[in-house]
Amino acid sequence: MAQQSKNSGLLQTILSFPGMNVQALAENPIEFTAQWQRDNFTALKEVGEEVRKSCKLVSNSSLSLQLNLPYEWCGPQAVLLMRISVQPELAFAPLDNKNLFLHYRIPLDLVSVNTPIKGVAGVPHIGAAEVYELKPEHLNE
Repeated sequence: MAQQSKNSGLLQTILSFPGMNVQALAENPIEFTAQWQRDNFTALKEVGEEVRKSCKLVSNSSLSLQLNLPYEWCGPQAVLLMRISVQPELAFAPLDNKNLFLHYRIPLDLVSVNTPIKGVAGVPHIGAAEVYELKPEHLNE
């Protein structure tokens, strides 16, 4: 679902949503939460608005979005915790509807650059994580 690379002071992460396109996104916006943590000793920080603003459309045929994350977010123990609710075109409900979200733990250590990231069983969110909607008008093309 996600792949990373470095470029011009930004960490670029590509999120792929098979079975989705911009038209499907208009009908069923993606909902997500995003929290960032520098290391195990620092508190989680709400970064959903920054993540949404960094989204750029890469492909429409199978919806692919590029997140341009600040290089300052990177570090050996840095992590982006995301929960994503997405409903592909042919689905009657969001994927993993039972748990409401698909969970992702995205390492920002630069060692895992170009390594695909897979979902995890659960992403611990501490406190009330704000839910953001991602609609076509949020995409920086």
